[in-house]
Amino acid sequence: MQLIQSCTMLVFLVLWLSTIKAPITKRVNAVLNDQRQITWLFPRRYVMVTFAAILIVVYTYKYGFVDTASYRSMYAAVRTYSWTDMRTNPNGVEVGWLLFLRLLNLISTDSKLMLFVGGSIIICGFLYTINRYSVDVSFSMIIFYFTMFLDLNNGMRQYVATAFIVLGFQFVIQRRFLPYLLMVIIASFCHNSAIFCLLFYFLANGKVFNKKIVISIGISLVFMIIPSLFTGILTIIFSGTNYSYYISAGSGMRVWRLLVSIVPSIMVLLISCRINHKDIAMTVSDSVFANLILINTIFCVLGLRSWIFVRMCFYTGLIVALFIPQLIKLLFREKDTRIVKVLAFTSYFIFFCYNLHVNNIYGNMHDFYLAW
Repeated sequence: MQLIQSCTMLVFLVLWLSTIKAPITKRVNAVLNDQRQITWLFPRRYVMVTFAAILIVVYTYKYGFVDTASYRSMYAAVRTYSWTDMRTNPNGVEVGWLLFLRLLNLISTDSKLMLFVGGSIIICGFLYTINRYSVDVSFSMIIFYFTMFLDLNNGMRQYVATAFIVLGFQFVIQRRFLPYLLMVIIASFCHNSAIFCLLFYFLANGKVFNKKIVISIGISLVFMIIPSLFTGILTIIFSGTNYSYYISAGSGMRVWRLLVSIVPSIMVLLISCRINHKDIAMTVSDSVFANLILINTIFCVLGLRSWIFVRMCFYTGLIVALFIPQLIKLLFREKDTRIVKVLAFTSYFIFFCYNLHVNNIYGNMHDFYLAW
């Protein structure tokens, strides 16, 4: 517990420093009507690097958290595998992931190298996307920390796959299918479920709350009403795979996490109504992220029935942290945004504390320990 407490204090310190203004301001060009632009005391790139370094180090030290111990055992075992063993691995782990671990073993047999490299891919991929698309990077980073960071060690190879999918969202926005397909293929080498992320390209493109999203919501409602129908379909699809367990595992979505997802979706629907009345306009990237938030909520709702959809939330969960500053900016007046952000910060911090409490009950927090 001391490790995550220290990490949280450092994160707060770094993000607080990122809000300090420099004593000197500078003029901007005439395109911005010669307004005065704030110069921050600590440039964003330094804040991003420091924030990423803190999270990567803590990620590496969290090597007893939930199923991380299984990954460490896998890392030790893979160096004895032949190519035939990798292709017929009885644990059902993807060949691409096993090859990745085998290559790391050539550098060091210490499993903390796997945690360091895996954590670097995940955290840098997520923060790069936040830095590129968020309208308030510091706020998005703290929401990411509150909602996602604690669980990143749980399901490591899927989060590595998620990092590639998240990096591929830029190609969804640019409507470049082949580069996005390449990112999905790379991700699927780590976790086969990533192949379903191809649907994001077709569902997320288009207007906010488009017909494709409406149809998806309709299908999910049918699933909630008649779960046995879709359970049978999912059983056929995943029969004989290592993911068939998740279909029979039942619900895995907690109500609190569902609420965290639903609130941004309500904001998206309100924005959609305002767009129809021509009160506001959205960019292509805004529309893609808004639709991805709706898809994330669909996965969360379906997760009340089947664990397989909880796993799909991995691929869309970051969008909440990335896009919520823009949702606040679009929905509220400028003078009200600070109050709304304080309320959002407080709410997400409560969720973070609740998540710590739940993990502590299950004994997961006792496995955070400092050792090298």
